[in-house]
Amino acid sequence: MPAAAKGKGKGDEDPVATLGLEEYFKAAAEGSKRVVAVASRTDELKEKKRAFATKDEIIGYGLGMSKEEQAQSKAWLQSSVGWTCNKGKKPEQANQDCFSILVVEGDFALYGVYDGHGPLGHFVSEYACKTLPQLFLQKIKDGEDPGKAFAVCFSEIQKLIEGKSEAKEFDAEMSGTTCTMAYHCMKSQKLWLSHVGDSRSIMGSAAGDKVDALTIDHKPDLEKERKRIESADPPGRVIFDGFFNHRVFAKTGMYPGLNMSRALGDCVAHRMAGLTAEPDVLEIDLATTDLGGTSDRMLILCTDGVWEFIEDGEAFSVALKAAGADGNLGKGIGALGKLGYDRWLQDSDNEISDDITGIMVRLSQRAEDEHPAA
Repeated sequence: MPAAAKGKGKGDEDPVATLGLEEYFKAAAEGSKRVVAVASRTDELKEKKRAFATKDEIIGYGLGMSKEEQAQSKAWLQSSVGWTCNKGKKPEQANQDCFSILVVEGDFALYGVYDGHGPLGHFVSEYACKTLPQLFLQKIKDGEDPGKAFAVCFSEIQKLIEGKSEAKEFDAEMSGTTCTMAYHCMKSQKLWLSHVGDSRSIMGSAAGDKVDALTIDHKPDLEKERKRIESADPPGRVIFDGFFNHRVFAKTGMYPGLNMSRALGDCVAHRMAGLTAEPDVLEIDLATTDLGGTSDRMLILCTDGVWEFIEDGEAFSVALKAAGADGNLGKGIGALGKLGYDRWLQDSDNEISDDITGIMVRLSQRAEDEHPAA
């Protein structure tokens, strides 16, 4: 199958095989269903990539498609999903954010955003964005409830990351990633959210009159998180850094200093400071809930590059307005990402911005055959 890759030097890879999704693409082909997968990868230029440049990505299409058919499939995906992943203003480091998208027509969709941190967080986030979807989908295939599947596979990937770090395939001792994932089962019209860290998800009405947070940022100053950290074995400590954040430290020293209470990777913090990879999981029945309204909805998942200086309501309004009457979700999430970037520069006197990643999804109340990607 011809590859579709953005980024110099990677044009010969098979995106579907790289993402470990061959069986799902084969099953979709046998069922005459459209399917597309998109995922980011570490930039070829790494830290030399310019500020706010889009991260390199790979796109997997249906088996044996022509270039014209691939373009049609991408347009179909973009009719209900928009995404952006942009490097922050930080010339010393690569873009550490990642994202993953998989949509199978009339069946399911799986979305994820991952925010790497620490010296080598871009390796941890990329590993998670490729591996977590595989682990989760295998459990669904085996008949596991999606909520349970999320809980188990987050624990499993933490062990895998620790193994990779011990084997020195990449160093995750002081590097890690957040993760927020959404699984939409189109047949049951249910949505599951699973997350660790502070990459947030919101959902609102396509009419713009309601928005709700679906996740709570895992910050160490939250009473529940602080108590868990302080009662861990061995216990960690939560200390205010004197500026803006409470941070997690080991009992025996001033490390690792994380400003989140849950994450993947960060092996030292897991061993010595009470960090956990256990996710919070939310199940939503889209047919009965009033979260995000009761008609057509928009789902947004973003790394904290967006949320640092933008509240939920403003974020939703900006993305919805930019998407416009024609529903250009790529334009919508792109505008939100740019606002996040500009707010960082404004706050830092044009010196620094975090990486910015987001996914925007239309969840339509129309019949499946009218809007299969939703």
